Amino acid sequence: MSKKITFKPHQNGGSVDWKVGNQAAGKHKTKVRKDSGAEALNFSLSNDAIAAGYKFDTSDPIWVCEDNGRCPSSPSAHGQIKLLDATDSSVSVADLNTEQVTLRYQLNVTNGKGARVPIDPIIQNVL
Repeated sequence: MSKKITFKPHQNGGSVDWKVGNQAAGKHKTKVRKDSGAEALNFSLSNDAIAAGYKFDTSDPIWVCEDNGRCPSSPSAHGQIKLLDATDSSVSVADLNTEQVTLRYQLNVTNGKGARVPIDPIIQNVL
């Protein structure tokens, strides 16, 4: 099974707030259900984001940690999430879904000037 999550930028004064649909990305939870087995998660940037010069940092696309109330603050990984592929416009991972856990993650994105503008949603493995 595969889930596609598309992020779009929303200007908030001088900064960017990322959204999934109409919801703030930081509050968006991707739930992986019991008995679904490993599941591919495909994160992509909206066409608006790409046109505005945003792209994934393909050399360091994703940081993952167990939920501690905050997103990871440095490069990190968790055994439930395996990076499959990273391009300028998408990042694909496999969620092994072998343990019940809530994961915080950060998708590393840069703007047209090379500055980091990360996205920080949540994954819940619900066993």
